[in-house]
Amino acid sequence: MHYYIQQNHVTISEVDDTPANLAALVTLTDPFSVALGKKWYKMYSTLDSGVFGYSLQGADDSKTFLSWFEWKYPGTEAQAEGLISFWKHTPHYFVPVLGNGQRRLMGSKLWPCVLKKAEGTSGQKGSDYQGITLRVESVWTTPAPILADELEIQTTIEGGGPVD
Repeated sequence: MHYYIQQNHVTISEVDDTPANLAALVTLTDPFSVALGKKWYKMYSTLDSGVFGYSLQGADDSKTFLSWFEWKYPGTEAQAEGLISFWKHTPHYFVPVLGNGQRRLMGSKLWPCVLKKAEGTSGQKGSDYQGITLRVESVWTTPAPILADELEIQTTIEGGGPVD
């Protein structure tokens, strides 16, 4: 399970730039306040299909990290297709849950998370993969920060939230 929220529904804190230790450079301990009545939404993924990565980018005097997460959503349900249609132009934050249980925050106030890939297929035969391969990317001064706090989750809708 992974999570997302529209950028205008949450205020995100910044990573401490005077940390007590190196791990604090990439950890958000009091990361956000969510607008009244808004919550993070669940985004299902095929088990063990997600991969997180990052790379250093930019000129020598202005380096940032490009972080990315790619996963598979089974089936080509209308709700998932509606969500990616909404995501393509809507600034949002995305939190992938990695295989070790670690949660990363994709997106920042200046650079929201961006949907970069959405490839769906019905397959040709019953045994073919049927679903959507998704990839989100974000830029931050560090690799996508690790979240230390829990998320307030919207439990009534899976695979997509309302467009508002």
